[in-house]
Amino acid sequence: MADNSKITLGRYMWERIHQIGVDTIFGVPGDFNLQFLDSIYLTPGLTFVTNQNELNAAYAADGYARIKNTPGCLVTTHGVGELSALNGIAGSMSEHVKVVHVVGQTTRAMQKNNMMIHHSIGNKPNHQMYNKASEGLRFAAAELWDVADAPKEIDRVLRECVIKSGPVYIFLPLDLSAEMVDAGLLETPIDLAPHVDEKARNEAVKVIVAAVSEAKQPTVLVDALVHRFNAVQEAAQLVRKLNVPFFSATMGKGIVDETEENFVGVWNGEVSSPGVKEVAKQADLVVTLGYIPADTNSAGFSRPLDETNTIHINPHDVVVSPSHTSSDVYY
Repeated sequence: MADNSKITLGRYMWERIHQIGVDTIFGVPGDFNLQFLDSIYLTPGLTFVTNQNELNAAYAADGYARIKNTPGCLVTTHGVGELSALNGIAGSMSEHVKVVHVVGQTTRAMQKNNMMIHHSIGNKPNHQMYNKASEGLRFAAAELWDVADAPKEIDRVLRECVIKSGPVYIFLPLDLSAEMVDAGLLETPIDLAPHVDEKARNEAVKVIVAAVSEAKQPTVLVDALVHRFNAVQEAAQLVRKLNVPFFSATMGKGIVDETEENFVGVWNGEVSSPGVKEVAKQADLVVTLGYIPADTNSAGFSRPLDETNTIHINPHDVVVSPSHTSSDVYY
């Protein structure tokens, strides 16, 4: 008789990924992920979409995340599969797009014995070599090995994907995916709420309110990280509450309702629509929300901000110039 209190680790992983908002898994089947791909079909609400190659899967997961504003997910196989996806993952890292990359690895016995499995390099290959290739392109990785702590590790990286808004990896050896874990673990939701220093936040709010009150022509600049970090509603509430002129950056276009009375336009440096940059340059205080100061987002850096009159509200900190406070950064 089946023990319904236990599920495979592979099934646990897919259930957790579904719980954080994913309903479509992209990817390419391979020798070292086939076994736990079957668990996708056992997970109610999940669908598997096969791609022509892993790079397509990475871009599909990236696009899915941007459009649905939930993490995207792809699954590849050891070595050749995970490497093929790297260019797409790098784009997600660059632009803070939430992506979970599941890599099916060789079995633990194969790794321990340095077996010369296809796609390996050298006579006694290190099977973790390809894992290292993505280190700079991810915020976190669960390098699973022991079934006892594997569920906790999966939960940890899924939280990091949401909190830091960027790619994370789950490396799952094929044999480990079939080991059993307590199904009851799924009943405790993953903590996806940011842990905020309330004292620092209150101090930052006090400084921002004072700066806006003192300014003669304050403005707000809304950018893409507002969307990436799920703060669209809060940004809309803030611009209404402040009741000052506001702009969007190129990558931030459409995040806040452009029919709002105080919306001026897309401030794209020197190539802005007529009248927009002129209004922007009159500001004696700019409050940025989720700002990305890239060349492609500022018309070749032609939107310089005077940092002495700028407050940056970033995803994880607030940067205030010394002209407004004795401290530079609130965390």
